[in-house]
Amino acid sequence: VMNEKLNHCVELIELLSTHLSDKHHIRLEWMIIILIMVEVGFEIIHYVDRYLS
Repeated sequence: VMNEKLNHCVELIELLSTHLSDKHHIRLEWMIIILIMVEVGFEIIHYVDRYLS
């Protein structure tokens, strides 16, 4: 009985750890996407500035 409870606790901890890891990866992916969008925005502004000059 004790082994079953411990196994259940270990499974819950592994599930929580996986969930937190996935959440961290998703946040990092969104940060990268936003940084790329900012870079594209700066390039567009630079291109428009050269075109209008």
